[in-house]
Amino acid sequence: MKNLFVLLTFLFISAFCLSYSQADEMRTWTSGNKTAKGEFVKVTKDGTVHIRKKSGKIINVPLIKLSEEDQEYVKKTQKTSKGKKTSQATPASSFIIKKKVLEKFKGTEKDVVIPEGVTKIGDLAFDGCSSLTSVEIPEGVKDIGRLAFSGCSSLKSLEIPNGVKVIGGFAFSNCTSLTSVVIPESVQKIEAGAFSGTALKEWSISPTHSFFKSDGIGLL
Repeated sequence: MKNLFVLLTFLFISAFCLSYSQADEMRTWTSGNKTAKGEFVKVTKDGTVHIRKKSGKIINVPLIKLSEEDQEYVKKTQKTSKGKKTSQATPASSFIIKKKVLEKFKGTEKDVVIPEGVTKIGDLAFDGCSSLTSVEIPEGVKDIGRLAFSGCSSLKSLEIPNGVKVIGGFAFSNCTSLTSVVIPESVQKIEAGAFSGTALKEWSISPTHSFFKSDGIGLL
């Protein structure tokens, strides 16, 4: 009986802590007279704050347009998380990299972290990797080649880092599970068919982007 009481107490405390932690992640953000509830994702070098809503949609807001309380929260969160490694590195043996160009992914990992130092993801580098569910692209990448991720049918969301300038033709074509993408300030060219054959419903673009803008559904 005593053991049962201890078990029930443990489960209650665990559930309480879990709910508290989840509640702490979701907060109400204020920009002018508008508010939105969501989870802080990151702030980019150009001062854009990425917030993920409960629906999974990522919205972008310039840091300077947020309330003082929100700005302070972002600064504290960044300071706390600085230096923490959130993603496990993918083994170097899973890639063929020559002269800073990732020519081919030959691994079997579903969640891939591209190594630092890569400046280009080559043509067809991940072509047909149907089991790929997520990919973390380092900020040093400037160019995503043609058909680079074509046919990655399990890839659901994508955050292109600030620094990428060109997204090649059909780069993410036939990524049939891809529903959301973040386009950073740095992107200057998106070639034909880059996102053809996807299930994209949401485009997240910096509000100060010089080349593109979005209505949340597509590029304008």
